[in-house]
Amino acid sequence: SQSRYGQKMIQELGWREVFYVEPKYFKHDEFVARGVWALEEKKICSKWFTERELRAQKSKNFKLQGLDGGPKYPDAVMKLDGPTSSSVVALEYEKTIKSSMRYNKIIRAYSETNEFDYVICIVENEAAEKCIRRSQRYVGDAILNSKMGFIMIHEWIKNPSVAPIRGLGQIKNLLEITKN
Repeated sequence: SQSRYGQKMIQELGWREVFYVEPKYFKHDEFVARGVWALEEKKICSKWFTERELRAQKSKNFKLQGLDGGPKYPDAVMKLDGPTSSSVVALEYEKTIKSSMRYNKIIRAYSETNEFDYVICIVENEAAEKCIRRSQRYVGDAILNSKMGFIMIHEWIKNPSVAPIRGLGQIKNLLEITKN
């Protein structure tokens, strides 16, 4: 927490606050942020927020409802710009597998919001993807399922703009989203 002087200086210099990250989340947050930043540098992504920023701002936007343990936000939210329109994309990085009940609640929460054009899950392995897909079938929301895709973490790290997306039908990567 900054003093009033520190907050004033941040505002006057046009800086953004730096939010505390617990050490256990360093790699998780770094992988997400590096990928989104690479998209920003390629002019694919014009604006983005991390979960920590949304939580610190107590944002009413992008908050997922109906989950235990307080408000849940996507790991990142980004705006991808195309020639005629833009898309709001929620990113979830699944480094470790959660319980089926937890995934069911997360999928249901995404099902009950219309704030995202796409939900992209960056997965550490195929087992994580299978668990999430099982929850998609359990919740049974065809609209959500049609806008939900999966990217393997090693592909995301290599090049997030052309990392293959599984599950989005004709859309094969994030760069293709911007062409629609």
